[in-house]
Parts: sequence; C-alpha cells; structure tokens
Amino acid sequence: MNEPGPSAAPGAVFLSYASQDTDAAQRICDALRARGVEVWFDRTELEGGDAWDAKIKRQIRHCALFIPLISENSQSRKEGYFRREWNLATHRLLDMAPGTPFLLPVVLDETTESAAFVAEEFLRVQWSRLPGGATTPAFVERVFQLLAAHAAPSRAPFPLRSSSAPGLPAAPAATRRWGWPLAAALTCGVLAGWLALSQGWLHLDRIPETKQLVILPFKNIGASPANEAFSDGLSETITAQLTQLEQFQHTLLVVPMSEVRKESIGTASQARSVFGATLALSGSVQHEAGIVRVTVSLVDTRSLRILRSATLDHPMDEVYRLQDRVAAQTAEWLGLALSPEARRVLATGQTTVAPAYALYLQGLGELVRTGNTDAAIVHLQQALVSDPRYALAHAALGEAFWQKYTETKSRLWIDEARRSCNAALEFGAALAAPHVTLAVILNGTGQYEPAAAEAQTALRLDSASTDATRALARALERLNRPAEAEAALQRILDRYPANGLAHMALATFYWRAGRNAEAESHFLRVTELMPDNYAAYRNLGGLYVMMGRSERAAELLEKSIALKPTAAAYSNLGTLRFQQQRYADSATLFEQASQLSPHDHLLLGNLADALRYLPARANEAAPVYARAIGLADEALAVNVKDAAARASIARYCAFSGAADRARKEIAQASALAPANLPILLNAAVVFERLGERDRAVEALTAALKGGYPLADVNQNPDLAALRADPRLAPLLAAPAKTGER
Repeated sequence: MNEPGPSAAPGAVFLSYASQDTDAAQRICDALRARGVEVWFDRTELEGGDAWDAKIKRQIRHCALFIPLISENSQSRKEGYFRREWNLATHRLLDMAPGTPFLLPVVLDETTESAAFVAEEFLRVQWSRLPGGATTPAFVERVFQLLAAHAAPSRAPFPLRSSSAPGLPAAPAATRRWGWPLAAALTCGVLAGWLALSQGWLHLDRIPETKQLVILPFKNIGASPANEAFSDGLSETITAQLTQLEQFQHTLLVVPMSEVRKESIGTASQARSVFGATLALSGSVQHEAGIVRVTVSLVDTRSLRILRSATLDHPMDEVYRLQDRVAAQTAEWLGLALSPEARRVLATGQTTVAPAYALYLQGLGELVRTGNTDAAIVHLQQALVSDPRYALAHAALGEAFWQKYTETKSRLWIDEARRSCNAALEFGAALAAPHVTLAVILNGTGQYEPAAAEAQTALRLDSASTDATRALARALERLNRPAEAEAALQRILDRYPANGLAHMALATFYWRAGRNAEAESHFLRVTELMPDNYAAYRNLGGLYVMMGRSERAAELLEKSIALKPTAAAYSNLGTLRFQQQRYADSATLFEQASQLSPHDHLLLGNLADALRYLPARANEAAPVYARAIGLADEALAVNVKDAAARASIARYCAFSGAADRARKEIAQASALAPANLPILLNAAVVFERLGERDRAVEALTAALKGGYPLADVNQNPDLAALRADPRLAPLLAAPAKTGER
C-alpha cells in the first residue's frame, strides 16, 4: 500500500457501490482515473471490523466528492456495506461549510426516484444516469466542475493501492465485498436534509402558511417483518397526535393516514397531486443494538425541498417517548406552540411500559398495513397484558374488533369492539378516539341517536375531529335531520376551505339530497384541489351519469379507472352503459365491479338488472338476485334500520317474483327514510313492476319534486312504460327545481 499520489483534479473522489455492481464501479473508476482524477475505490477483501471502519471513515472524511452508485442491488437491505458508507457520508455533511458540493448520485439501472432507497427529494437535486457504469464525457466534465468548486480539504495519509504508472493507481483484480454485521442504514431524510443545507437549498423561513400535511408511511430499515409493522404503527400514531393538534390552531390540516394508505401515497409529489398537501413528513426507522433511530424530514411538496430534518435516537427501554418527540419536533417546525393543554391531550391514554408500546405499534401496523386483523388483535392483546391500563391500546383493539366484524359479519365481534372502547374510556376518559369508534359501531348497527351522542362527546373532547364530525353527520342524516347534518359537514369546510376531502363529503351529501348543482360545484372543487384523486373523478362522473351528461361522464369515469380501478367506478360506468341500452357492456362492467367487491349486494343487483335485458343470459338474473338478497339480509341482521338495504331488497324481490316481500320491504324503507330520493325512485320501479301504477306515479312524482335527476329517470329502461303516464307529463317536460337550491 502507498500513499495517494497527486492528481490532476483538485480533490479525490470516493466511489460507493454494492458488491454486485463491482464491474460498473470499475468502469467509472477507470474513466475518471484516465482523466487524472484520484478515485478512492476499495476492492480489497475485507470482513468489516475496526480496520475497515477506520479506513473508510478517513476516506469519506477527506474526499472532495462522494459518488454513490444507485441500483436495485444497492437498494437491497442486505447491502450493509453500501449503507454503512452512506451513513458515514451523512456525518461528513455535518462538518462541511454551506455551499460546498459533496454528493453526486449515479443511477446504474432503471431504478426510479420513487423506488430508490434514497428519497425523491434527494435524487431530484442532482443525479446522473450511467447504465451499467458506461461513462460519458459530460459526466466526467461534471465531476471536474464539482471538484473545482470544492474547497479541497487537507488529506490525511492512509493506505491505497499503488499505481502502475505515475499518478495513476492500477485497478486491482476484483474480489468480494463483505457485509457490515450491524450496518447503520442510510438515513435518507437526514442525508437529504443536510445535502439541502450544505448546498444552500434549505430555506428555514419558508414553511407554507397553509399547512396541509401528509405523513408518509415510514420506511423500515432492516429485513424484519416485525419492524415493518412497528414503522407503520409509528406513522399512524404520529398522524393521530398531529391531528389532535388541529383543535388548538387553525392553520394545520393533517390528512388521515387511512386516506394516505388507501391511495398508496409514498412520495411528497403524490401527496400534493392526490390530496393537495403543501407539506409532507417523511421518515425512516432503524433498529440496531437496542436503539431505535427515527429520521424525519419535512418536505415542501411544491418544490420538493427539504425544509427541516432531524434524527432521533431512543433506547428500547424508553421507546415509548419516541412518538412524543417526533410530534413535538414536527410541531416546532410547523411553528405550533404546544400549550400545557395541548401537551396534556397528547399524553392522554399513553403508556410508560416499553414492551406494551412496542407491541401496540406492531399491532397498529398490522391492522393498517396488511389488513391482518388477527395478528393485530393478538399484538394489541399482548400489549394490554404488559400494561392493562393502556387506553390507546384498548381503543385500537376496539377498532380491530370492528374491522373483524366488517370482514366476517359475525356479531360477536361487535360486542368485543364495544367492550374494548369502554375499557379505553375507563383508563382514558379524555380520549376522543373511542367515542368516535363507538359512534361508527352504533351507526353501523342502526342506533342513530346514541351514535350522534357519542360523536358529540368526541367533538367536545376534540372540536376539530373530522372523523367525529362525519360520524355525527351520518347519524343526523339517518335521523332525517338533513339541515343539521349539512351544518356539521360545512363546519369542517369553514375551518379549512382548501380541504378537498371535506368538499368531497359535502358534495356526496348534496348528491344524495338531490341538490345536484351544489354537488357538482363541490366535486369540481375537489378536482382542482386534488387533481390526481381517482375518487373525485369517479364521483363527479357518477353525478354526470345521473344528470344525463353521458359523454363527460364516460370521460371522467375512464380517467378514474386509469388512476385506480375501483368497484364504484366500474359500477358507475356500467350504469351509464345500462342507460344507453348497451346491456352487454353494462353486464361486463358490473361483473368487473363485483369481482373487486364480491360482498356488495348493490353490485350484484345491478348485474342482475343488466342480465335481464340480455336474451342469451336472462336466466342468470334470478340466481344473481338471490345472492344479492342474501348479502342485503346480512346487512339487515346487523342494522334493521338500514333503509337503503330494504329498498334494494324490494327491487330484487320485485324482479324475482317475490311480490309480497317486495311490498313489505319498500314500505319499511319508505317509513324509515320518507324523503330519501333514491328510495323513492326504487319505490317507483318496484310498484311499476308489481303492476301498481298509481303508487308508482306517486313515488316518482315525489322523487322528481324532491330534485331527483330527470335525465336518470328518462334513461331508465325499467320506467319506460311509467313515463308514458299522462299524470307525469308536466314533471317530465322540464327539470324539477326544488332540489336545485
């Protein structure tokens, strides 16, 4: 080994690569050395340890430019050697003067920004793509430019291989690289954050005024599945804590993690396009030698600049302090002062038992990430064995039991869910979350008055809770108190006018109420605020189907399906084709919808309706109606007051020859929701099918006067004969105005 000789370029380059990318790294090394660039390129056979650590630390500390080679190989969690070098580079950045170039990522394959282990905010700064390590003159020139801009530090001596020509070290034969046994993984958020600081890109005074925040699912650094669940659970708890801070000020809106996961949001740019978020909090979690290290970065979603970044370490025996530190750090970055009351709210229901907290995060992560309800229940129950008074764990267990019910329709899980929520309130009386879960359970079982009471209690504890507000609105609407339900939904929007999800909820309410102009206005606003949100186009397209705007409806629904295929989008498009008497296309679309959501009786009922109009498949309609009736009966077994389910059963029975039950179900549905427009339309279809023309005219008249879309009535083939009744002529001649208020 000799000391490094002088190089023609001002400073040395450190080349970091994965073992499987040795050949590509050699090509880049050879090209740079051919131009007189000093390259520190370790190909010696090392097993890690103190000697390797000391050598690599000196090299990274004194190099002028650090070039990591990014590929599928280097992104593997098994590449501890590569990750260790990244981590050392992070520490190097701490000591560098602002404005000093240091990092030049090079991508060797088709690895995309979203798939790379390093964050998109980092790769967008400066990176090159050299397939297989094939260099270009432009790349070599860029290296020279960065080296020239770098104030070359003094280089301490350390051994490198000798050269075969003066000043040009020879490339030794390739040997294997060894993994680092307890490799510190790349803390990409901190690395990117310090990169931003050193390059002058970090604007500490430019936090957006409107703080619509998305917490991205935290990345797990390591191969353990248990740690994956831990990372996901931590994302959930931090989202919940920051959401609780909304009630103490009016500049923050946190997008629910359930929505983030539903839309598979993984990057800051996606958070902006799908939710209109102005900020994103990204993070990673690493477990090593009894320490949990969490790296968090606050990102401006417009510029993709990292505005703030930090690394927080905690020993496992104090891991329960972690979420408080992350939430407090984020609140500080956002300029939110934590009052004593806010701190009290954040501390409510927590634990100081480290094993209980770790199991709680794991259970929560299983629940939200994989949908493995059984595993979630087991971990949450184990958490409660460690700390029986852990209120948040009781609350999460209540949610898990309710989710188990929705999966199995077994009523025993409802009782378990209630018991867990009540236990959560016993040990955490000031928690809003268990009241919200109870409201959801009560709404789902037809107990609307107590559901409204639970939601109102939750709002007294957390006045900004959107989940509680929506649960309240749902209960009020089913209690036939639409004005109060509308006011509740409007309060969410009044507090934060740019809340796209609130516009969506209000638009859907107006749609159900037959107030189509208002529904359209809010749906259009959603598409402005959340331009890549598939649900916005699905819902607006569905509204246009009902309004007879067929061409625009098809365009929007096809766009929704392109963004994300969903049962509802296929169903809406199937309804449009049904109206257009394209029954074969309609049946195909309803079949696709049913495949995505096989337990939805509405989709099966729609499919049976289409099959009736296909001579070659008409005999399939009856068994499909029977399946739809069976699923709707399961819903009634839980909620006997489900008026919509009863109206649907009435229609299925009317076309299946079960006239008596059809009359019984439509009568009960009408009594439960006398002003519900879809139920009124169903009644018209049912009575017409049963040959009771007078009652059909009465029901359709009420629906049209209430604001039900005339276009949908005119295009419904099941109402063709009824539309010819002269008593309906005045209403069918022009749209009703009553519902367009």
